[in-house]
Amino acid sequence: MSKSILPERWLSVVGLGRMGREVLNEFCSEINPRETQAEFFYFDKSSEIEKMRKNGSLRINNLYSLEELEKIEIPQLKNAVGTIFVAGLGGFKTGASALVNFGRDMTTYYRSYPQVYGQSSVALVSLPFEFEGKEMREKALEALEEVKKSVDFTIIVDYNKIPWEELTVRKAFERANILTSRILKSIILPLTLGWEIICLDWLDFVVPFKCSTGRKVCVGVGKPKEDGIEALESALDNPLYDAGIDMRKAEAYFLSGMVGEDIPFSEVERTIDYFAKKYASREREPLIIFGCYLGNELGRLAWTVFVPVDTCLDI
Repeated sequence: MSKSILPERWLSVVGLGRMGREVLNEFCSEINPRETQAEFFYFDKSSEIEKMRKNGSLRINNLYSLEELEKIEIPQLKNAVGTIFVAGLGGFKTGASALVNFGRDMTTYYRSYPQVYGQSSVALVSLPFEFEGKEMREKALEALEEVKKSVDFTIIVDYNKIPWEELTVRKAFERANILTSRILKSIILPLTLGWEIICLDWLDFVVPFKCSTGRKVCVGVGKPKEDGIEALESALDNPLYDAGIDMRKAEAYFLSGMVGEDIPFSEVERTIDYFAKKYASREREPLIIFGCYLGNELGRLAWTVFVPVDTCLDI
């Protein structure tokens, strides 16, 4: 078990299967887990866990085999203000099925203690590339429906929407892991002590999505730019957005910004004001929650935009 001292309020992050491992590795290559206000866990087949314990290939102390999943009680999980599950839905045994069972257990536990307001379960999941095969894709979509029933809301990264035709298979997966890791960072870092410009509570992230009836969230990740509005437009143009949604119809938005330490806050305010005016042409003013964390690229900003899909579908 990890010997890190947890703050009063923390997130638990649970990686499951190969995709969970790759994304957590990518995350930990840039961010020291001990510097975050989160506790990290990883579950996989016993043979894989044994290898990791021997060679230290994952910078996380909380390693468990899937066989141990139903036998253990983990206070860090149950006492957290929320749990983020990270898994791929192509490998049905190590990723999807474990997520469904684990997610259902955690969600049931959270809902049985309503006095701990704000505890929520989130699934950050991936759908496979087209070249991984039709059968795997169908299994993933089938698993996705079960995942949605098992957690409070789901953030979906469809790998097939990443331009991969000109890439090697290895490069395609590397790009997918980097993108998913950036989404994970956009959730965690604004909630991390010592990083944030605006201190966001976990509730601030949950509220916009719980105001809708669905559990699906679309995510746009932009490239760092010198101009805040250009950086925002880069996120809004991201190909991960599902076809058929009308952003102007959404009831809520969550904007997470990575900001260079030399960027004046007036530039952040200008960007948020631009976004509010762009999506304010509705009968009811949309809920916009934003937060920023310090990035290491001077003079540049990047944004990640989260939107609940069910509130903006064209029906």
